Amino acid sequence: MGKVIDPVLLKAVLELVNSKAGGQSEVARLCGITQKQISNYVSGKTRAMNDESWRKLYPFLRKFLPAEYINRLESGADPENRGDAVSRKQLIELVIGDAELDDAAKLRVIGIINRV
Repeated sequence: MGKVIDPVLLKAVLELVNSKAGGQSEVARLCGITQKQISNYVSGKTRAMNDESWRKLYPFLRKFLPAEYINRLESGADPENRGDAVSRKQLIELVIGDAELDDAAKLRVIGIINRV
């Protein structure tokens, strides 16, 4: 399933990378994943980490994540971890079908959904 790289997680990855003198290469070496994977997470080319990468990175990311985020992850309260998360496609369909939003608002919301 993997872990979606949401804005909070992306911020933690960036802070982790910036905390190491060797940047992305050092983080990759410490975590046992490739520098290319770290680069893809930072640049947004990859929108989700595979389970193995998440397991390797999480111990290092933990100190950069807010306590409530960690609690949600570890308690199983995170919808993504429960298996009932709404898909990107479903969200976009809801936005398009909302009669209260004008076209400009719909485009803005869809743009935000696609960045997350």
